[in-house]
Amino acid sequence: MRFVKHICVLICVLFSVTAYSQKTIELTNKRNGKVKVFRIGQTFHYKPSEDSDFEKARIQNIINDSIIVLFLPNEEAPNNLVETTLKDIYSIRKLSSIHEASQVVGSLSILAGAYLMLGSGALTDTYNEPRGRYIGGGALLFAAGTLPFIIKPKTYYLGVTHTATLN
Repeated sequence: MRFVKHICVLICVLFSVTAYSQKTIELTNKRNGKVKVFRIGQTFHYKPSEDSDFEKARIQNIINDSIIVLFLPNEEAPNNLVETTLKDIYSIRKLSSIHEASQVVGSLSILAGAYLMLGSGALTDTYNEPRGRYIGGGALLFAAGTLPFIIKPKTYYLGVTHTATLN
């Protein structure tokens, strides 16, 4: 009896895993064959066309082998769910958690550097004390804070460098 319960649980787990794993977007590199998989609930940035800007989107659902439902958090309520096809997406950019964390730290560094540079007069005790160390330190902090925004994450160009399929 206990054996039958374990088999039933195993079968239920296998069916749920296969049902969940079928809803993916697979991007295959044309040169080396490496595959990047995006699942329902993942967030990325995408460009609908070559001349547009990147938009933040989360995969809400994959309806069939051609239609994806994207949630756009930066849009107003009636326009934040968009149905699109892979043909309508020019490129996808996935920010890793390291990119996101470094951008947060970089933003704080930019603010601290700007504060040191602009407040250098208030940070010195007398007007005769040189403010160069505050301005120099602030400039270094500001410059270090901009580095995470200069380093771009990997971009997948659909149809050019990668082929995309819905599973």
